[in-house]
Formats: sequence, structure tokens, C-alpha cells
Amino acid sequence: SKWVTSRTVETELRGDLANVKHVRTRLEHALKTSKENLAKANEEISKLEIEVKELKASKAQAQSDKAQALQRARLSAAKVKEITERGNNTNGDEAVLNMQKRIDVLNNTVKGLST
Repeated sequence: SKWVTSRTVETELRGDLANVKHVRTRLEHALKTSKENLAKANEEISKLEIEVKELKASKAQAQSDKAQALQRARLSAAKVKEITERGNNTNGDEAVLNMQKRIDVLNNTVKGLST
């Protein structure tokens, strides 16, 4: 049988130590990479949060624009109705056509805003 000497133990310990150092280096590298990836992900999340806020603001503005366009369309429709009812006027037909064109434009604007 083989006798265990202090030199044999020392050699084995040096090999074990080299393995531990190698594993530690790999783990440190993996940790560094993970931290970098986490920082990039957090940066991307921040950018996306800003984009979401901007999109929500844009949506709110579009909804406001749509509401205003609807109000203008309603007013125009009421005006057309009023002019139509006063149809005794010789310029009434032309005014009605102009108002109808305006309503059509406003309706198209509303449809465009709602998409």
C-alpha cells in the first residue's frame, strides 16, 4: 500500500486549490455578466415606461381631439338642420351643400382619429 506523505497531500491540495480558483473565476465572470444584463434590462424597462407614458398622453390627446371633432360635427349638423328648415332662402341650397361638405369632412376627421 501507498504511504501518504505530506508532499502528496500538499500536491493534492494545490490541485484542489487550482480547481477552486478556476470555479471562482468562472462564477465571478458569470456574476459580472448577469449584473450587466440586469442593468441593460433595467435600462430597457425605463425606456419602455417612458414610451408607455408618452403613448398614454398621445391617446388622451387623440381622445380629446376626437371629442372636439364630434362636438364640431354636431354643431354643424344642427346648423344644417336649421338652414334646411329656413329653406325659403334662395341661397339656402348652396349653404346646405356647403354645410354638408363640412360635416362630411368633420366626420372623416373623426373616423381618422378613432382608428
